[in-house]
Amino acid sequence: MVVTMFKHSILAILLFVLVLGVFFQFNMADGYTIFVKNTNELSTGKMHKTSDVPVSSMPEIELYHIIYDPQSESSIELLNNISKTLEYMKKKVKVLSNQEFVNDQSTANNLVLTLDSIENEDMLEELLEQVKQGAFLYIMSRPDINSVLEKHLNAMGISSCSEYIDNSGMKFLSNIFIQGKGLIFDEEWLATSSLNVKLNQDVKVHLTSNNDNPLLWETKYGLGRIIFYNGTDLTEKVNRGLITGVLGVGKETYLYPIANFKSLNIDDFPAPISSIASPDFLAEYNMSLPQFYRQIWWPDLLKAANINNFIFTTAYIVTYNNQVNSPYSMDDPSFKEYMKIFGREILKSGGEIGIHGYNHQPLTVDNLSTDLNYRPWVSEDAITQALRFTEECAKKAYPNYSFRVYIPPSNIISPEGRRALLQAVPDIKIIASVYLPEADTDSYVQEFELSSDGVWEIPRVASGFLKDRYNDWSVFNAINSVGIYTHFIHPDDIMDDQRSEGKTWSLLYDEFTTVLEDFYQRYPWLRSGAMSSGIQYLEDYLLSEYAYEEDKDSIHMRVSGFKEHVFFILKTNRKITKTKGCEFRLIDDNSYLLQVNDTDVRIEYESSDT
Repeated sequence: MVVTMFKHSILAILLFVLVLGVFFQFNMADGYTIFVKNTNELSTGKMHKTSDVPVSSMPEIELYHIIYDPQSESSIELLNNISKTLEYMKKKVKVLSNQEFVNDQSTANNLVLTLDSIENEDMLEELLEQVKQGAFLYIMSRPDINSVLEKHLNAMGISSCSEYIDNSGMKFLSNIFIQGKGLIFDEEWLATSSLNVKLNQDVKVHLTSNNDNPLLWETKYGLGRIIFYNGTDLTEKVNRGLITGVLGVGKETYLYPIANFKSLNIDDFPAPISSIASPDFLAEYNMSLPQFYRQIWWPDLLKAANINNFIFTTAYIVTYNNQVNSPYSMDDPSFKEYMKIFGREILKSGGEIGIHGYNHQPLTVDNLSTDLNYRPWVSEDAITQALRFTEECAKKAYPNYSFRVYIPPSNIISPEGRRALLQAVPDIKIIASVYLPEADTDSYVQEFELSSDGVWEIPRVASGFLKDRYNDWSVFNAINSVGIYTHFIHPDDIMDDQRSEGKTWSLLYDEFTTVLEDFYQRYPWLRSGAMSSGIQYLEDYLLSEYAYEEDKDSIHMRVSGFKEHVFFILKTNRKITKTKGCEFRLIDDNSYLLQVNDTDVRIEYESSDT
């Protein structure tokens, strides 16, 4: 009996050891990867919430008349930039030429002037008459000095105006940007042409140049207000957050939706890492380049993302050859190893993996206008085959994973390349290129939108590890306009003298974390997610509609067309005491973040009688 029990015990131990050995062997061989699926599932089955009372049935209390000069290129550019800004804010707009406005019988509570020169006195007097009755007049570009302007300077809050001057930099005397009061940008690139003015004593100044010349002020006129932007730079796309802030000056209630989303993205990762290259900066670590990325660079980034509430989206690349025709191959076997090692940790951190490409050749069959030493692909079919091979390589490591994000090499993709991409990898739902135009490049410049082919456009707003003030300016503007902060970095930034300024990794890391920490402290309410999360956030933001009306101590909103939540910025000097259908958070002086959860929303203020 004892012998039998002993035999059974031995067999049980042997069986346990065998199972344990198989488990460890399975794990060492990364067999677990066959079970890996996307953690950021798309909520395609959820229904949109629809208001019982149509949003369109509510009274229209906000209408913007934009008056422009069809003979002026800069006026048209400014018109287009302001119109797009208001489109994101979902405001109702009517565009009128300066001549049409004179003959138009309609009125609006927001009058937006984009003229280079105010020469029609009848038009200006009609504008001022509407302001007297309670409208807001926004002069969005420094006008030319002429007799018509000089006659009405006092109405605009100007006591004297002598000449044009070139200004640079910007000082924020109020929170035109949320959490922006006290900001100083003293960079030369933030330049504009202004009027050299002295203002009336009762004028409120919100922005000045570095030399304290007024750039933005408001003045009362009758029952309304005139807001004067004393510059010529609001034509630039990067300044849409500034436009958003200017259009809120003086308002008792300023309400607009945002996407409320941020993401930290890495190009060329995972990717083959050369064990031969030995950059100078490695001397302080006494290790190879693969060891550096594995032991220093990647753990540092995981730490930075965790501290500052970011989730990674990465985009892998199979090889760095310049092949543009089949047959295709995995030239560097290290890709498979790094795809498993880094991919596992990316997914474990809650992030996601996207596609950068088979190699770094942009998806185009034509020569580029700029000389980047790239080769055009021989045909659209060659691109399709390369991308199919690219997905197959990654599927060997993660056979049940869907690759939804594509980040184009050097931010370049042609219409032929886009077709080939969607044919080869139909799971692609997002293309992530650049939001802001880049001079003298072939970059694919995007808006935040859903394209006609069903792909979401979610571009980057900022990039790099360096503390860069233009990056900062871009981020402030994007957050204050659409509520989005997307930041891209590249593993080889540290090896590029221009992108690293020759600094060591420790210095670059300190600068990078300083940037992330600054924006996290100012905007801790931004939702963090991988890029696929951005689909749901953008869908709720872009496809929803809203309207609202006010009474003495409350706002009543109707919101429709969203699945989860819609977020709004509400600027008001009133104190919120109670809400229905939404949650609120004070995010700056007189500024709230609203999370709308229902189609019927009511916001109650502290009584104005107290």
